[in-house]
Amino acid sequence: MSKRFRVYKNDTIKATLCTNGKLVSSLYDGGFSTIKEIENVLLRRGNYYGVIKTLDFSITNLDKETCKVYSK
Repeated sequence: MSKRFRVYKNDTIKATLCTNGKLVSSLYDGGFSTIKEIENVLLRRGNYYGVIKTLDFSITNLDKETCKVYSK
């Protein structure tokens, strides 16, 4: 049985956003309470042009040593 990926305010998060195999934005920060908040920060920081097929997110919780990778 797999554990549910959760993010808490006190956790340190390392996250990246890639598209078409290229790094678009990244962050290394804490204070997030939802995964959606992390996605929004990555999307705001990103400068991507051209045709976007998929957005690949990678979120790592460094305190709990868990990781979530998914595409949108």
